[in-house]
Amino acid sequence: MANNFGVCLTGASTARFYPRPGVVCRPIDKITPTEVAVARRAADSRAVVADFVTACAETVAGERSEEQSGDR
Repeated sequence: MANNFGVCLTGASTARFYPRPGVVCRPIDKITPTEVAVARRAADSRAVVADFVTACAETVAGERSEEQSGDR
């Protein structure tokens, strides 16, 4: 990418959360979507871990809400 040439397959959220000048994101039609999962140890009670899991869940809920309302 630094040499003004390249192709990268990435999630659809990349364009929204990491916009870069000179970088164009294009959707690819007719491919199977992928899933991303968050896992943690059940005994891990650190606040930073709980906050991260909560942020992930809120992000997914927000994206699903946008999809249902047609905001995407």
